[in-house]
Amino acid sequence: MEAAPLTGQIRNMLRALAYDHGGPTSLILSKLDRALTMFPEPPTATLVLGRIEEADGAYTFHWSNAGHPPPLLVGADGTTSYLAPAHHGIPVGIDPAGGPAKVSPKAAVG
Repeated sequence: MEAAPLTGQIRNMLRALAYDHGGPTSLILSKLDRALTMFPEPPTATLVLGRIEEADGAYTFHWSNAGHPPPLLVGADGTTSYLAPAHHGIPVGIDPAGGPAKVSPKAAVG
């Protein structure tokens, strides 16, 4: 299978899970991991799933990383920093039985 159609299929599965189930980003990635087992040869993918949430006028970026290079945060003043936790998880599709190896660190947005 070519990479682009497969990536699109995984992205659409992820969107459906995020919309339908909500919850922490790490839980959504775990559900995607399990959903990929429906394929005879489960595809693998690295990805970052993030969501910005507002509470009391403050914004927080919740995210989980499944084996992908870390996201780059660009501040309002133009400064940059990588959001790199100590453990960034394994790609989805490799070991869904291994439990949620994804992390959900937070970053202030503003």
